[in-house]
Amino acid sequence: MSLIKYPVFTNGTKVIPQPNCCFIYSWQQKRFDIFSFESLIFLNEITGELSSDQIVDKVANNYPDIALETVKSDLFKLQEFMEKREYLAVNTNPVSNTDIFEYQDSINRVKVVSADIEITKNCNLRCKYCFDEAGKKFPELPLSEWVKILDSLYNKGLRFIKISGGEPFLYPEILELLEYAQEKFIVSLSTNGYFIDENIARRLSTMHLQAVQISLDSTTAKIHDSLRGTGSWEKASNALKLLSNMNVPIRISTTVTAKNCDNLADIRAFADELGAELSFEVLKKNGRASTMGSDYFITDTDKVKQYSSESSTHKILDELHMTCQSQLGSVGISYRGNIKPCNLTEDFFSHQRADVVVKIDDKLDYTKSSVLVNVNAASEKVIGLLNDGTIKSKDKCIFEY
Repeated sequence: MSLIKYPVFTNGTKVIPQPNCCFIYSWQQKRFDIFSFESLIFLNEITGELSSDQIVDKVANNYPDIALETVKSDLFKLQEFMEKREYLAVNTNPVSNTDIFEYQDSINRVKVVSADIEITKNCNLRCKYCFDEAGKKFPELPLSEWVKILDSLYNKGLRFIKISGGEPFLYPEILELLEYAQEKFIVSLSTNGYFIDENIARRLSTMHLQAVQISLDSTTAKIHDSLRGTGSWEKASNALKLLSNMNVPIRISTTVTAKNCDNLADIRAFADELGAELSFEVLKKNGRASTMGSDYFITDTDKVKQYSSESSTHKILDELHMTCQSQLGSVGISYRGNIKPCNLTEDFFSHQRADVVVKIDDKLDYTKSSVLVNVNAASEKVIGLLNDGTIKSKDKCIFEY
């Protein structure tokens, strides 16, 4: 006789519904995922008081046009995934936990829930394909201003931030900012690793970060340094080893080009040896890469998929009838404190004549901002081009069409 199963959200798991999707996150587990809006049909019923079979029956009764087996399959698939991610527990007896939704009263308004923060545009390296075109002598906001921005956006729904640059360790108060942010947000940090020594690694080990991501394009200095600068491979490798030894969660980020695509298996093995996540990003013609020769770019991405880690954040953008992450509530914030659709530069959007860069203040209404209004208009244009066959797939920013 099979046991009756009662799914219930684990303590600390929260759901932020958006008009087109919903974010599920666990601050304790330092992770979040993005689910389709239709998932809310099931999430609303997972209170711990109904068994899985009762949830299936209730949803099936509410949606008689959907086959019972489809409802059951969808629920069990969702339930299995959320158990794996530790958002859900399954009990043999009913137990109530209904305090999981945030901002449910503003479900029809897009909230800024995730942000890629360019804390500085200054960088000590000159990577050949830097999407940010980082350099020297750019102005920086003081720590007090960043705290004000983060506090304002937290009250509007921001829960996950990725701090990057430029090189974030050139920001004078980066450790103080991280210490503040990790008390309120799920925080990851992206760096070239050049400045991470034993003292900094030890300080990072006292924080509750999701991951410290370090760029590493090869297991050999020759290839990596030819792309990022002499001595950068040794600094990145040493930083990864230091952090691993101090049990700081680490992620290796590799930009895949024709120069290193034969080294992916070795990079995968190195990541496994350190217990690191591995993120591959295929080189695109953005930033400085727009001037690089065709011999750097690859077209066959099957090898990349073969060695990639399972994503730390599971997005469903491809399942939605939209074409830009900013429509879901994932945005970029520039070193000037401006909000934009993603981490592409303000200059990029200016060159495209796209009015999508907005100063952040306490009165910011993201749903009505030119960021989202103009992104939606551009997205509709791209969807039309896809539907009439003018383009086969979206392979560049929607403002470039």
